[in-house]
Amino acid sequence: MSTHVAEHRDDYGSKLGMWIFLFTEIFFFGGLFLVYAVYRSMHPADFHAASLHLDGLIGAINTAILITSSLTMSLAVTAVQKQNNSLAFK
Repeated sequence: MSTHVAEHRDDYGSKLGMWIFLFTEIFFFGGLFLVYAVYRSMHPADFHAASLHLDGLIGAINTAILITSSLTMSLAVTAVQKQNNSLAFK
């Protein structure tokens, strides 16, 4: 296991790249939500019929898994930032 940590870059190109990435994500997901809203307003009966086939238990399990994995990653990043690598790499 490598203990080398890359040097933090704080130059103009890095900041610009991050802003471009964030804007593309906003446009992409914003577009998806817009398309969803338009189709849902155009076909409300179809969306209602489809919602009857959803399983709440599977949705709850999926949500719990996503929240747990996000918490795990957040705790690992915090451990690395505090230089407690034994918690991050177990």
